[in-house]
Amino acid sequence: GAEPGADGNRIRVTGTGSTLSKLSGAPLHTLYVGRSGNSNTLEILAGGQVASGNVRIGGGSGATGTPSGNVATVDGATSTWTIAGTMRVGAGTAGTNSGLDITNGGAVTVTGNSFVGYDAVNDDNHVLVSGTDSQLTVQALTIGRVAGAANNIVTVANGGTLSAASITLGAAGGTNVGGLVIGAGGAAGAVAPATTFFFNDTATT
Repeated sequence: GAEPGADGNRIRVTGTGSTLSKLSGAPLHTLYVGRSGNSNTLEILAGGQVASGNVRIGGGSGATGTPSGNVATVDGATSTWTIAGTMRVGAGTAGTNSGLDITNGGAVTVTGNSFVGYDAVNDDNHVLVSGTDSQLTVQALTIGRVAGAANNIVTVANGGTLSAASITLGAAGGTNVGGLVIGAGGAAGAVAPATTFFFNDTATT
């Protein structure tokens, strides 16, 4: 989904032994899921494995138009996505309503910082970590990087785990940027110990 009108495209990596790689290395290559198009998907299922450089889900550098509804899914035990760089869910000129779903034992590891709602017009983006042994491991996680990025949500539920060195809500002092939800009306998830939280850049533990 690189250009406006490039909608409904899908990459599916499914089954043990199925891999998509050689997207990382020096220099890092950015993997876009819907840079300018809508409703594009990356699916890593049933033991599939992906290794990439930087990731942008819904928008990113060079995006035009109003990319929306772009989603990456990592589902099933031993399904993994290793991101050697940064991750942004909702970025660029108008990346909205896009997400990353990690379910049923899937795992995503990001070596760099991660953002849900990177720019001022990036609204209604989400990350879901749900199910026993589902895992998202990042460095610093920021939800709503700047004022104007609204209603961006990270949900950890049903035995999923989020591991982050720090979590920031509203880095630039914005309001209604979104939030971190633990449980979502069902069984709780977990945020790993020793995480520092920042609320509008004020630290708490």
